[in-house]
Amino acid sequence: MTLLLFDREALPQPEAGAPAPERVVSGDPRFLTWNLETSADEKTWAGFWQATPGAWGVIYDEWEYCEILEGVSVLHEDGKPPLRLETGSRFVLRPGFTGVWEVIETTLKTYVIRL
Repeated sequence: MTLLLFDREALPQPEAGAPAPERVVSGDPRFLTWNLETSADEKTWAGFWQATPGAWGVIYDEWEYCEILEGVSVLHEDGKPPLRLETGSRFVLRPGFTGVWEVIETTLKTYVIRL
């Protein structure tokens, strides 16, 4: 199929995770990831991701398009003012982004990642 539908009613089992302990800045954030698709070359992924409150350091080597479906997060890019993300926020994180992802209220987003 050449169409990927982001259907919340037909999600696979989620994969549980958390940031690496050395990256945690505050709290005890936990993740659930529902990966809907991985490309044959394993350079593109798409799905849903949820995180509970907390903050952790991030470093992006890939492109990521996101849309916040629920919750509130703040992106703290190194050297820039914080950016509040809430339901309806759409954005792209480019390779080279470094900073802190802070979840204020449990956040659910869609993602498309490309290496």
